[in-house]
Amino acid sequence: SELSDDAFCIAMEPLTSLWNFTDGEKNVPADEQLTSVLPILNSNDILLHAPNKIAFTNKGMGIDLGAVAKGYIADKIKEYLISEGVNSALIYLGGNVLCIGEKDTGAFKIGIEKPFDTDSNPAAVVSVSDTSIVTSGTYERYFEKAGNFYHHILDKNTGYPIENDLTAVTIITPVS
Repeated sequence: SELSDDAFCIAMEPLTSLWNFTDGEKNVPADEQLTSVLPILNSNDILLHAPNKIAFTNKGMGIDLGAVAKGYIADKIKEYLISEGVNSALIYLGGNVLCIGEKDTGAFKIGIEKPFDTDSNPAAVVSVSDTSIVTSGTYERYFEKAGNFYHHILDKNTGYPIENDLTAVTIITPVS
């Protein structure tokens, strides 16, 4: 949060709970609900106390680590596998792929999902070893209601899904 001037905000839980893209209900929160939580979406208002304790400066605050959870879990699985002597593995956690080494036949071939494609055709295929590939997009969790498209990537300044020209972003990073 500090590195991004809170653009990446872990204090989004009150907002993500209002939208609840996982319950299948397709409910758009009322403007009043959204504006009521905007002032508490601030990671700087999370106080860290040693050892392993936190406090919030505002009532109703909460933490949502969904944006980093799968990456963290993949890293921990990788550490465990390497500690057990594994030198080739593919860890797949939804939009997160982490490759350790390469296969006996060479690099791993990873398909990058094509947004909204119903035929499972990849947008691209990359050959990689010792690499993390992470994709997130508006096509992953969304609903349409009254002719409007609502997705799970939320703008903490407006309370609504972020509006830009991106459908998906894939980050490919070497890992050691």
